[in-house]
Amino acid sequence: MDGKPRDTLQYKPDLECKKVLKKIDMARKSKNLSIHRLAEKAGIASSTLNEMLHGKTAPQLYTLYKICNAMGIPISEFLEDTRVDVNDIEIDFLTKYRCLPEWKREMLNEYLEMLIQYKREE
Repeated sequence: MDGKPRDTLQYKPDLECKKVLKKIDMARKSKNLSIHRLAEKAGIASSTLNEMLHGKTAPQLYTLYKICNAMGIPISEFLEDTRVDVNDIEIDFLTKYRCLPEWKREMLNEYLEMLIQYKREE
């Protein structure tokens, strides 16, 4: 250790693991993957993934890499510091957006621009 008292450490591992696992679960759902299918693609036991996603066990870094490979998502997306004030809907939207191919992202951006310009008559 670095000699710092425990209460001055920057991260709270239990809380950080919960955040990472929530992001993984949201990405899994946005890709319409069952727990069993994701575990199969990642080459890990379904029970391992299930226990992680339900907070019974903490993930190992090696396992996180395997899960990220299976979903085609960089691990940095799950480990980024999320101190930006966003709600669950915004996180879900961003996760889904990042799963889209480039041409669908362009279509979505055009649609969002149209929505911004649209003014409802009242």
